[in-house]
Amino acid sequence: MKIFLTTLFTILFLLIGCSNEEKNTLKLVSLPESCEEIKYLYENKFRPKLILQEIILETNDDGIDVESWKYLNENAAHCKYKAFNKENNTEGNWKIIARRAMNTIGFVEIEEK
Repeated sequence: MKIFLTTLFTILFLLIGCSNEEKNTLKLVSLPESCEEIKYLYENKFRPKLILQEIILETNDDGIDVESWKYLNENAAHCKYKAFNKENNTEGNWKIIARRAMNTIGFVEIEEK
């Protein structure tokens, strides 16, 4: 009887443990497009476990290269600094603005490859 109960409790524990684990997995969301959106996600949703994502370079209809914002694990985020909107920001100014914004919200800057 003792072996039966032990086996039963073990099976129940495994079933409950596995079902809870599935509920706790992080779900991917649409990528943030600004430092403010990254800050919101970091502070309100994914502070413990941000997901490492690669950078996607896209070309919009005007032929301007746009790099999406991404977030990294371990409370860090990285923003690549290619041309976003060259009419409003020169590439140099864009880098300064992005770095200041990322530093202000406490993200670690990752070196570009």
